[in-house]
Amino acid sequence: MIVIGNSKQVSIYHKGKLIEVHNRITDPYISKSTKDCHKAPWERSIREGSHYRKAAVKLGPYVEEVVVRLLKQGNGFIDTRKIWGILALDKKYSDVQINEACRKALSVEAYGYRSILTLLELQAEALTEQETGKDALPQHTKTYKFTRPIEEYQELLIPGGNDEYRDGQQTA
Repeated sequence: MIVIGNSKQVSIYHKGKLIEVHNRITDPYISKSTKDCHKAPWERSIREGSHYRKAAVKLGPYVEEVVVRLLKQGNGFIDTRKIWGILALDKKYSDVQINEACRKALSVEAYGYRSILTLLELQAEALTEQETGKDALPQHTKTYKFTRPIEEYQELLIPGGNDEYRDGQQTA
């Protein structure tokens, strides 16, 4: 292998055949240079004009920022799956809603698909409650799948409410 360089470029030869030519780096703040064709697919998709960034820009600037941050993580296919999921949210939610959810996700540094989906669902739930005229219940009074009613616990706490249990011990 032979490397020949001048002030403008570096040429690499193998067995007398030119393999590659790179421009010489003159900026003191840049330490390396890689052509796009030599980069991994996820690295190529970070650049402006890539498929992911074009699709994200259509949804909003915060969506694009989430996509760029996911791609910069460098997890390859794992990140692209998250991006596909985020970009597919436009089937159910508006561009404005997705962009707002991405803004909130960026503020708490939660860039995953699940985080953004949860933010969208909470946003949709708040809108539904607003439209129906109901006041939103405080978070601690909402019921969930595995939550028991408070009355069950109050029976255990009221003295004499349950003779079987006293002071945290079972009596025979």
